Amino acid sequence: MLGDGIPKDQREGIRLLRLAADAGHAKAQDILGTAYRDGIGVPKDQREAGRYFRLAADQGLPSGQYNLGCLYGDLHDYGRALVWLRKAADQGVGDAMFNIGAAYALGQGVAADKEESVRWMHKAAEKGVVRAMRNHASRPPATGSPSRTTV
Repeated sequence: MLGDGIPKDQREGIRLLRLAADAGHAKAQDILGTAYRDGIGVPKDQREAGRYFRLAADQGLPSGQYNLGCLYGDLHDYGRALVWLRKAADQGVGDAMFNIGAAYALGQGVAADKEESVRWMHKAAEKGVVRAMRNHASRPPATGSPSRTTV
């Protein structure tokens, strides 16, 4: 679809992605899910996006798990979102850690918990997630503990 070294042809790129996805290639499934989510080379279709993300996620692909979790979050199904975001976070996806921290801060899918939010934001910051670093750095130390921060 990018046309590196050859003329760009989205239709052919989608056709080839679909072949690979239908053959069970997890990364192709994730990329095709993104194409459907964003309407790149295909009409926007959240249902198809979710179907392809789920295929990739079920194979353990961290980006597929993250994308599926985000899609559920966009649909306000926070419980399902957190299931998939945790799976992605367990595999080191920093953005998933950030989203889990945000869920705890906002009480979306879980009871609001400032300490748990800070813990997840800290993990995300350690993974290099800039927005988590900003969030973490902007919080004053908690009373009595100079190394702890609050949300």
